[in-house]
Amino acid sequence: IFENEQKFDLVVRYNDAYRQSLDLNKLFVTNMEGELIPLHELADRKVIEGPMQITRENAQRRITIGVNNRNRDIASLVAEIEEKVNAQIELPPGYYVVYGGQFENLEAAQKRLSIAVPAALLMIFVLLYFTFKSIKYAALIFSAVPMSIIGGIVALWVRGMPFSISAGIGFIALFGVAVLNGIVLISHYNQLRKDGFNTIEDVVIQGSLARLRPVLMTAAVAAFGFLPMAISVTAGAEVQKPLATVVIGGLISSTLLTLFILPNLYVMFNKKTLVKTASILILFLSFNSVRAQSNPVTMDDVVSLAKAKNASFKNMPLALEQSKSREKATFQLGNTSFDYSYGEINDAVNDWHWQFDQSLGNLFHISAAKKAAEAGTEYLEAEQQLQEQMMISQVKSLWFKWYFAHQSLQQINAWLPELQQINAGLKKARSIGELNLKDQFSVESIVLALNKRQLEASMTKESALAELSKWCGQSITGNPSQVAITSWISDTNDSISSLFTQSQAAELQWMEMQVKEAKSQYAPEIRLGYFQQQIVGVKGLSGFKAALSMPLFSNSPKQTAKIRSLQLESRKNEQQQLLFDYDQNIQELQKNKEHLLNALELLPIDSQMDENWEGLNTLLSSGEINAFEWSQLVSNQIDYFDQKISIYQELASIQLQLEFLTAKN
Repeated sequence: IFENEQKFDLVVRYNDAYRQSLDLNKLFVTNMEGELIPLHELADRKVIEGPMQITRENAQRRITIGVNNRNRDIASLVAEIEEKVNAQIELPPGYYVVYGGQFENLEAAQKRLSIAVPAALLMIFVLLYFTFKSIKYAALIFSAVPMSIIGGIVALWVRGMPFSISAGIGFIALFGVAVLNGIVLISHYNQLRKDGFNTIEDVVIQGSLARLRPVLMTAAVAAFGFLPMAISVTAGAEVQKPLATVVIGGLISSTLLTLFILPNLYVMFNKKTLVKTASILILFLSFNSVRAQSNPVTMDDVVSLAKAKNASFKNMPLALEQSKSREKATFQLGNTSFDYSYGEINDAVNDWHWQFDQSLGNLFHISAAKKAAEAGTEYLEAEQQLQEQMMISQVKSLWFKWYFAHQSLQQINAWLPELQQINAGLKKARSIGELNLKDQFSVESIVLALNKRQLEASMTKESALAELSKWCGQSITGNPSQVAITSWISDTNDSISSLFTQSQAAELQWMEMQVKEAKSQYAPEIRLGYFQQQIVGVKGLSGFKAALSMPLFSNSPKQTAKIRSLQLESRKNEQQQLLFDYDQNIQELQKNKEHLLNALELLPIDSQMDENWEGLNTLLSSGEINAFEWSQLVSNQIDYFDQKISIYQELASIQLQLEFLTAKN
């Protein structure tokens, strides 16, 4: 029932007597003329069994049959159902079967993936092209994508997982991660070619050696990140496991294939004639022998390389050129003006007047500014010489850090196999009751301590080499050359380096010129001019003019000069203190150097330590000393070596500091 805009539901109920046997035939309906007609004259009523609920979709009746699935993928189940329905059920005309639910979502997601996957691949290729500016290198790196697909499919097959939407998303994520290894390798190959490596084979070998660890770490970190998802058994595991399985499997295959196939493809892409890829593969696998055969790297080598490749060294001449350009920019005349007048200037007759003015500026200030700029260039040049010595000292310090870590690692690698062999023999003797636990444990503790020192020395060596490579602007391979520390250490002067005194003198000269520049602003500014005019019809009237202007009532130049004068005095005091501190540092370093040299003489020389080591092994094998006594004496020998390395490191550090503080220009 509608009343205005309100709607009310109306329910009509029969009396109890009529509700017992409902006879719809007795109901009356109204025809078009408004007459009441019994329902049985229009229709037949029958009571039959039918569906409890009739549902419709798109104005068509629909019957829904639900199927629960377990331990099987939806796609294969629906395919089997569809096959049996088509073979065993003949539907009446107008009837058809539609598979919905999760299968319908799967089909919709697959349609979306058919767009998303090609779009992702295209975007990756485009980004690679923009990065390397080459379709060749973009295609080369893009080859990691099919390599990763192989691993993803194999991983799904091994774990018995069907392809699903989460697996498809995993492939998209995998494509982006898989190309990272190729980017790392190809970019380093190209950099080595720019650095002047002669052949493509050298580029591939050296580049692969330098980037082997980063490539493995890139893949390992990503794979371990997905590992918890791959083994998940909690809620949501059915979505996480296929995604993580695809990524981990694809990373394994793409990394292995990238390390072996990509270097060979790079060689073939960059040579007009094909090379024997097997030889490249053998050279790549034998990186240990290549590393052992590489030339030793001297301290002078890394210094020269740093000067040639490091941006800090290369930018010094550019900064000096900029300072010299500022000297030329100090001379600048003032503005030029031109005035013209026409009209009743002096009388009712129209006259004209024009004049030309040129400001010469403050010539005293221009001269002072030029001298200040020249003094600034001299100070910059002296400061650059000092900075260059400081950076060279830092490069040498890193080289020594690398050198001593290599020496420690080399000695430990020489000791460790022999100690492990002795320890194994003592374990065997203890197992048959010929040795007590104390003796065997004392030797084993030495082996464990050396294993720890081996790891620490290896980490220190790699860290120093990485820092040294940054300074040199390229990866450094090989090992440091041998150097006799005591021969390298030379006597140094006790006087402060002339580089310090020259830099300080140039700085004070520059600050004094700045004070004079500020004071010169009180000098007058000069302006010259020329004019011509016509007055009352008389032409040819001309003349010259000159003007002076100065800041009579401005206090700013005076205060600026005062501030700079105070800064100059303050800097003089600071420099005096610095010179005194440098002198004290030199004296202290000389004393420490002398003490360390005396301490070094108390330690056994290398040949004596080798004889002691062989003698201890002989005494142990002959039974003159037991294992416990042998372990104590061996520990003393190892301590001697550690003390000698420590003294050498301190001597090298002191020598570098003395060379820096007392260097002569």
